[in-house]
Amino acid sequence: MFNWLLRQYANYHCSKNGKNRLNILTYHRVSQTFNPFKPKELSWDMFKEQLVWLKRHFIVLSLPIALDLIEKNQLPPRAVCLTIDDGYSDCYHLIFKTLQEQNIKASFFICTDGIVNGFLWDEEIANVFLQMSTTRTELSILGVTFDVSTYAKRQKSMLSLIELLKYKTLIERELVINELCQITQTTKAPYSFLTKANILEMHQAGMTIGAHTHKHPILCCETYDVAYNQIHKSKLILEDIISEKVDYFAYPNGKYQKDFNIEHMDMLKNMGFKAALSTNWGSLKDLSKERYTIKRFTPWDGTEKRFCFRLASNFSK
Repeated sequence: MFNWLLRQYANYHCSKNGKNRLNILTYHRVSQTFNPFKPKELSWDMFKEQLVWLKRHFIVLSLPIALDLIEKNQLPPRAVCLTIDDGYSDCYHLIFKTLQEQNIKASFFICTDGIVNGFLWDEEIANVFLQMSTTRTELSILGVTFDVSTYAKRQKSMLSLIELLKYKTLIERELVINELCQITQTTKAPYSFLTKANILEMHQAGMTIGAHTHKHPILCCETYDVAYNQIHKSKLILEDIISEKVDYFAYPNGKYQKDFNIEHMDMLKNMGFKAALSTNWGSLKDLSKERYTIKRFTPWDGTEKRFCFRLASNFSK
């Protein structure tokens, strides 16, 4: 009864004006153990469960196939795609392996600076707070004093500093991180990113490799030239790894008019990207109008019924 009711509900919400809409799910990091310094990581067990639910109640397609079917007006009802942003090593060791077990194809949007350094800027900050001496009770930077006297306050301060630095330019961000490392005398974070070999293997297994800039800047915070170079550099590096064109892009942070705008959409068109994905919530209704502002969504519910019904409702948004 549940299966029938959900399908009827999803079919009703996804079919409008004779066209089926597409739900694209967003993921980032998946972990086998909970880390309080990375509270937003999804557990591997929950990710595996969600894949089972998706296969049971929806039609899971790769992004290129789904967009091609939309252009032909042949997209089936209840169609969904999976996307994973950033490019940490769990993309290969946990997510990719699980996708293969379920015979699901997903898209991975990778920040290429992580391939070189082994991490992105927020991971470097998390590493500083993890390594910081337990005798330290406060930390002053950017004119702000952060309370690090307890484990819980240290975690809260780390998240606050990351949020504070998110909308700084790349240059400003790097200066603060260098100062932070000097103040705390911490060592470099361990390598925790995808390798070139990982990326090539994933591509050869049918996963879509997409660009996500080089250093994960907020594009609206940067000059035209910096933003262009960040996008273009990531595209070139990934194309060199997979020896094929990289056709898809995901905006860092990804909110339209806040993190990217029409200027950045035009950059992508001129570079030959076929489509670009935001993090604004909703479904893909009209590819001709939304090709470079495609919405995504992921339900946060921990039960099959709630997860699936919330995802089904998103077809109408």
